Amino acid sequence: SMADFFQSKEKEGLAEIITGERRFDEVIRESGTAGVHFLPAGRGPANIEALPSEHILSLINSFKPQYDVVLIDTPACMA
Repeated sequence: SMADFFQSKEKEGLAEIITGERRFDEVIRESGTAGVHFLPAGRGPANIEALPSEHILSLINSFKPQYDVVLIDTPACMA
């Protein structure tokens, strides 16, 4: 996971945004590299399939004013 890669102790992330437990600004993390931030997958299995694609697109679009590139940490697709 990105949290492990960047050696972050904080694990909250996308799953908590999806469930409404946290806001984006509460879970975005600094990587230790200047100008690089990351959003961990989160603690629990968020049911991202249950969300309308418009909601996910809106969430991603909300990142655009602050970031040039957005990498999303998700579970393996082919698992």
